[in-house]
Amino acid sequence: VLPQTLAYNEVAAQVKADYVNSTKAKILDEKAKKLEANFEGKSLGYIGRGNIPAIDGLTDAQRDEFIKDLFSATQTINTLNLGSKVVVYKITNSRFAKYDSSKDAVVDSTVSNLKTSSLSSSFLTKLATEYEVKSFMGNK
Repeated sequence: VLPQTLAYNEVAAQVKADYVNSTKAKILDEKAKKLEANFEGKSLGYIGRGNIPAIDGLTDAQRDEFIKDLFSATQTINTLNLGSKVVVYKITNSRFAKYDSSKDAVVDSTVSNLKTSSLSSSFLTKLATEYEVKSFMGNK
C-alpha cells in the first residue's frame, strides 16, 4: 500500500488526543511532586508477600504493580505512574519476615538443586575446554 496523505480532520483529532494525554501526564507529575513535598497519606499497615491488603482506588492489576514497585523501592518517598493515576507512597518501616522453620526442607532442597546444577554446569564447562564437543542430536 502506497503512502497516503491524511485528511486535516484526522490529523487534527490525533494531535488533539496526543496533546490532551501529554497535558494530563504533565499535570499528574506536577501534583505528584507537590504531594511528595508535603506528604500526608493514609496508613496501609504492614505489607508483606503474604499480607497484601485491598487498596482503595486501585484495581487488582494496579495493586500488583504497586506492590512490585514497593518491594523494589530504594527511597523513603516514591512515586508510581500507573497511566491515568499516580500513586505517591512513603515507607515508614521495614522488617524481615519472621523465621518459619517449616520451610527449611524447601530451602534445603532448593539449595541442593542449585549446587547440583552449578556443579554440573561447571563440570561440563571444564570438559569443553579439554575436549571437543560434538552434538549428535537429530542425526540418524
